Amino acid sequence: EAQEAQEAQEKVGEEDQGEPKSPLAKRFAARRARRRALKVERGTNRPDRTNPDEPDPDGPPEMPAYLEKRNPVTKRAREIWDWRVAELEPLGLVCRRESELFAMYCMELATYEDYQRKALGANLELSTRATWRRMACAAVDNASKLGAKFGLTASDRTQVKAKKPQSKDDPKRRFFGAQHKDSA
Repeated sequence: EAQEAQEAQEKVGEEDQGEPKSPLAKRFAARRARRRALKVERGTNRPDRTNPDEPDPDGPPEMPAYLEKRNPVTKRAREIWDWRVAELEPLGLVCRRESELFAMYCMELATYEDYQRKALGANLELSTRATWRRMACAAVDNASKLGAKFGLTASDRTQVKAKKPQSKDDPKRRFFGAQHKDSA
């Protein structure tokens, strides 16, 4: 009876998480698009499935000014930033367009570490701990959803259909207008 109760509780937990129930459903569940750089790295890139209008990375990420503050959380977030950027930038997985969202990611990791340290050392009620953690997770979830709409992450960029300029004229003409004359 105890084993049956435990199995029933595990099934309820699986249903609450929204996971597919059958192996077939798991196999055909929708997967997030992978980053093009990751597909090329693994050798699974297929030109016939690649979005030709996908925006390319726009340069190295720029660390936001708020990570320069010297409190323990932002100091740790800066360490995470330096470590992760050194790892991901050469692969083309993080660029300037994603700087703010990537900084939020670093801040969330640092906040999580700080939260765990404080929660384990203090006599807080369980409901207080859960409330603050739930609010932080909701904020990060909202930021991720908003960032996805703008193609701020590399995997989301594969779904963005950015129009490339139709004119193949001199780029100086595009920015300075038809009055621009080349000084050659």
